[in-house]
Amino acid sequence: MKKSLVLIGTIALLVAMIGISFVGNRYLELLMSHAPVHNAIRSLIIVCLLVLAFTVRPRARGLRVVIGVVSVAIMVTALMQTLNYSLQIMDALVYLAAATVFMNEALEGEPVVESPRHINKLGAA
Repeated sequence: MKKSLVLIGTIALLVAMIGISFVGNRYLELLMSHAPVHNAIRSLIIVCLLVLAFTVRPRARGLRVVIGVVSVAIMVTALMQTLNYSLQIMDALVYLAAATVFMNEALEGEPVVESPRHINKLGAA
């Protein structure tokens, strides 16, 4: 279920990015920015979502660190661009939602492996 939601979100973001880049809908431009920087950030979000969709849990620690760094970078970019009034509302919502998903995945717990307990000669632990 989670992978299908990630893939649907990726497809929706890709369609919106293509729509704003090539079609040039005036109403869509009120919601999303068509600047090259924002297209690059959307592309980074799409790549990270696809990586999360096609890797299995538990993910490697290095991948989780990279996803966490990307999450923080997207969050800072979204907040700074919003404060500068250069980020449209749909972009801000997408960036913050993606950063939240990435941070959630970066902070996933390590699997707990129980070591066998030492048993003495009488059978007690």
